[in-house]
Amino acid sequence: MATLFTNATDITPGAAGIWVDIDVSAYCPTGTTGVILQVINTGTTSYAWGIRKPGSTDARTFQTFALSQTWGYIGVDSNRVFQGYTGNVALQFKLLGYFTSDGGFFTNAHDKTPGTYDTWIDVDCSALIPSGAKFAIVELYYGDGLRPKGSTDDRKSQYTRTHGFALVGLDANRVFQAYRNSGVQGNIYLVGYLTLGTPKTNGVDVSLSSTGAYVNIDRSGDTDASEATGVLVEVYNINGVYDYALRKNGSTDDFYRREVHVWGVVGLDSNKIFQGKIADTNQDFFIMGYLASPPPPTYTYATALSLVLTLQSVYGFPQIFTYIANVSLSPLLQGVYSRVWTSVSSLQASLLPQSTYFKGWESVVSLLLDLMPQGDYFAILGRGAIPGPYILRYPNPKNGQTNVPKSNPIKFIVKSDGPGVNIDTVKVKVTDSWGVNIYDKTSPYFQYSGKKSRYEVEVRPPQPWAYEENVQTEIEAEDLNGTPGMVYEYVP
Repeated sequence: MATLFTNATDITPGAAGIWVDIDVSAYCPTGTTGVILQVINTGTTSYAWGIRKPGSTDARTFQTFALSQTWGYIGVDSNRVFQGYTGNVALQFKLLGYFTSDGGFFTNAHDKTPGTYDTWIDVDCSALIPSGAKFAIVELYYGDGLRPKGSTDDRKSQYTRTHGFALVGLDANRVFQAYRNSGVQGNIYLVGYLTLGTPKTNGVDVSLSSTGAYVNIDRSGDTDASEATGVLVEVYNINGVYDYALRKNGSTDDFYRREVHVWGVVGLDSNKIFQGKIADTNQDFFIMGYLASPPPPTYTYATALSLVLTLQSVYGFPQIFTYIANVSLSPLLQGVYSRVWTSVSSLQASLLPQSTYFKGWESVVSLLLDLMPQGDYFAILGRGAIPGPYILRYPNPKNGQTNVPKSNPIKFIVKSDGPGVNIDTVKVKVTDSWGVNIYDKTSPYFQYSGKKSRYEVEVRPPQPWAYEENVQTEIEAEDLNGTPGMVYEYVP
């Protein structure tokens, strides 16, 4: 899903003129596939910049003009690192948010520059982007115009002053259109794609009529925004170069810089409001789509369901089945097969030994299940299902607790109301006078027990706390579907 922060975080490289690693793991969860950046030139000189995914051989750097701003969207590796280049530290990178499973990014971008000038040209991405993708992510040098296939919009400008990135809506055939001015001859590179969100075929004009102050732009009346976390805004001014700003409602950011034609992403608050500010009424804003979280799961009743299961292991006697996989379901349940069903009854099983080596039982027949939808189960409990791993009750020590014994371990219970906690992703980061240490199941100081729905975890660092020191502890986890954990303490 796309997540947009209320306020951006500065992640400008400390060194200029070289490609450097930029680690965003302190701000973006495990499972992040790409980042959303606002790129701001605070200097009075034009400076080149570039971003790329680690392992890429791309080395495209191009200038953003003095006192201008644009956006960037780029992939990260499994350590949540990307690479950046700035010609001067006056050109700043601001981390606005991130993509998770909805974002796909190529290690090396694909050149999709049209060979024809001065007309709108189809750009076919079907060989590179999966079916169902909603947006293409592109990098531009002096990009003149972008629009979804089928659009009648005609916004193009040979005066685009920047190296930038954009999201552009795709049609069902994964095609968008680009305009390349013969006087500029800018290039277009396909960097990646998004599988979630709603593009607009034609932009919705939300331009402001007043200048010099932030104005709320309310999208609550647009049904496409109902599940949106962010909005794609095309900023366009064919008549000149004027300052503008876009930000999430509630933000204190004030990135008020100029540009002629760019495509930016802005977070929406819970009321589907964002804010804009302009220095001149010729500076126009157009909504080109919305970014979204995955839709909530749907659950289906099923009775007398016959399944064939492979049982992966058998321990003890009588037989205790500890893991079941490779479930074949009828088409009715294909969309929900990976969910955790909370009630099973009427179990009848006929078992056949796999071989005389008793490696386990191989087949089960005549299995009858009575399944209760997860949503109904949690209604009975009097609460809603929580869509990711969370801490049950308060951890020990509690947040802010004082007078903690020096040898006190860190203890907590992590639960999942969905597919279960992936214990391989549970990490405990401890920052104290000994430095920063991260403990997981590979560490001898990390102990756990339980099952995927509920693990009890204890971390006992090898050295005691120092007297009267402050210790910071961060807990990270994902469920088995890759959904990152929430900062959440549920007390029943």
